[in-house]
Amino acid sequence: MEINKELSARYLLVWILITIFGIAIVVRVLSLQFFSAEGSALREKQQQKSTKLKEPARGIIYSRDGKELAIAVPIYKVALDYRAIEKDSTFENNKHALADSLARMFGKPKSHYLQLLEKAKKTNNIAYLHTNYVDYDIYNRMIKFPILKHGKNKGGLNVEEKFKRDYPYNNIARRTIGNFIISDGKPVSEYGLELHFDKELRGKAVEIDTLVNADKQKQPTNGYDIITNLDVGIQSITHEELLKALREKKAEWGCAIVMETKTGAILAMTNLARAEKDTSYTKYSEAVRNFAVEERRDPGSTIKLPSLIIALADGAITLDDTIRVKTDGNGHATYYNKGVRTQVRDWDWFIKGYYNKKMTVRDGFAYSSNLIISKVIYDNYVSHQKSEDYYNRMKLMGLYNKTGIDLPKEANPDIKDFANWDGGTLIQMSYGYELSLTPLQILTFYNAVANNGKMMKPYLVREIKNGSEVVRKIKPEVLNASICNKKTLDLAKELLLSVVETPKIGTAKEIKNDNYRIAGKTGSAQTYNENTGGFDGNIRGSFCGYFPADAPKYTCIVVIQGAPKGLPVGGGVVAKIFKKISDRIYYSDHELRNQMNVDAGKFVKIPDSYNGYERDFTGIFKLLNLPQAQTITRGEWVQTAVEENKMYYTAVNVVDRSEKITPNLKGMGMRDAVYLAENAGLRVKCVGYGKVVTQSIVAGTPTKNYSEITLEFR
Repeated sequence: MEINKELSARYLLVWILITIFGIAIVVRVLSLQFFSAEGSALREKQQQKSTKLKEPARGIIYSRDGKELAIAVPIYKVALDYRAIEKDSTFENNKHALADSLARMFGKPKSHYLQLLEKAKKTNNIAYLHTNYVDYDIYNRMIKFPILKHGKNKGGLNVEEKFKRDYPYNNIARRTIGNFIISDGKPVSEYGLELHFDKELRGKAVEIDTLVNADKQKQPTNGYDIITNLDVGIQSITHEELLKALREKKAEWGCAIVMETKTGAILAMTNLARAEKDTSYTKYSEAVRNFAVEERRDPGSTIKLPSLIIALADGAITLDDTIRVKTDGNGHATYYNKGVRTQVRDWDWFIKGYYNKKMTVRDGFAYSSNLIISKVIYDNYVSHQKSEDYYNRMKLMGLYNKTGIDLPKEANPDIKDFANWDGGTLIQMSYGYELSLTPLQILTFYNAVANNGKMMKPYLVREIKNGSEVVRKIKPEVLNASICNKKTLDLAKELLLSVVETPKIGTAKEIKNDNYRIAGKTGSAQTYNENTGGFDGNIRGSFCGYFPADAPKYTCIVVIQGAPKGLPVGGGVVAKIFKKISDRIYYSDHELRNQMNVDAGKFVKIPDSYNGYERDFTGIFKLLNLPQAQTITRGEWVQTAVEENKMYYTAVNVVDRSEKITPNLKGMGMRDAVYLAENAGLRVKCVGYGKVVTQSIVAGTPTKNYSEITLEFR
């Protein structure tokens, strides 16, 4: 009995000691985990593994006609989390099949993927199955692979989703739309609407726990969508015509803007510059800067309009006043004021030599005479000590202010304060020098003339939306209710029509047509070289105007900077580019097109067209109410030609799609060419815009040995 009591006491002692030892271990573990520096670091590391920042989908940028200009595209990183696999047998029985599937998809050996999977099992952790994020198509195929197809809770499927920015129209309007990238893991809005509206587009990220079901956690707040005034059709027209002109003239850069006259809405804005090392003058992109908004330069002769508006408003002149200017043997008129000698001559001085110029104010403007305009301003302002009146008038008309467009980095107009004027400032300012404006600022002024004196603020974004809810609606805004009185405004419109409609001397007389009237002004300016401190001999040409002139709907400016080895690009040349843009816009506008009275005998020019699908052409001509095309030989695919203002079609021998033979794509537009090439089993790489000029695989070649064809468009 005593022995049993002794044993019981010993057992009790052992049990007490074991219990104390166990408690000590638990206390030590808890101490290490919750109170020591090492424990804190471990907890933080564990939390970092299970929590992450989930980014929202950036808002979409839309055109006014609902086209997506910038979108957030989901991309995925797919992993296998061994800890979440329900049964080890699921893993063991299917790991080889999963490795096979991954090897076939990504090209690495099966052993590589088996090693990843075995490591995940050994460490009881996650195996990332591909280094990079994949698109939705590949992701959708991966989640059907062995093991992964059982989902998150049974098959260990672990997916990280994020969004990349995509621009469906690539280079078109890119400088205006902007650019959004991830740099060093951080989102960066670089320029354009992406930068200006970054706060609205960005959305709000949230931190989530990867080990908790997503449905039970707060999700990111996606960014707002913005709806712009950009019209994809008008933007494409502007882009294509400017690009063709830059290549043809071997120019340095160019920009074009189309504005809705009544509202100031920007319908198109194109900025193209030659690639830095491109000596062929064929590679132009929107990747440099927004010349339309940021490039402040001498406006040249487009400034002659406000100069004469000031003189007309003050009653200093009439359009029929005759102005006489004496010149020296080199065509110079010389003025002296406040000790400053200023010489002026006309753009044609090297053609006509020395002469004394005599013209009416109206003809002097139509001819873009520096001599006539500067003489008007000298006689009525400089010589009468009224230069400050001119300065104040310019201010009242709004030419000293930024437009306030909803884009970053708009340049301020550079016009000297009156206190800093010297004796020659106003004389040179009157015809386009000694001041700097952006193309947009010039356009805004001309649009005010077209809009019966009301100056509208140019704007790109019309709505900000959260799904279907309108968060903010941007309405047209008036900057200046009237830049001048109605009488002066009517005279200004006469001046702008005279540039186009005055025979022989109008600098834009070649763009006059019988279908609709154009009013505007040519501009040519020498390029100032800041490095040399002088003019470098290159010309920057421009044309700013509106159409149809009798009831303006569109106002447009085109500016092209000439290059040392390029062809001349004076204002008259640029006016023809304006006309190509305005023609295409006019013919594509249902309201304007329906005003054309073909039956009344008006001459209607058949627009340029590509080779393509015959039913498209016949349908379009019927819709446009243009003289119906004639057919020489019928065919599904045709070559087009215009003769005697009629469209003729000739069948093109495009092979049967079932034969998988490379079709003849030359002369076709992008849509038709891509359609035929893809139906022949080829991926298509497109370079440029316009018609197909070359194709990398000769027509008639079997496609079985090729996977991709490159098409060059011009």
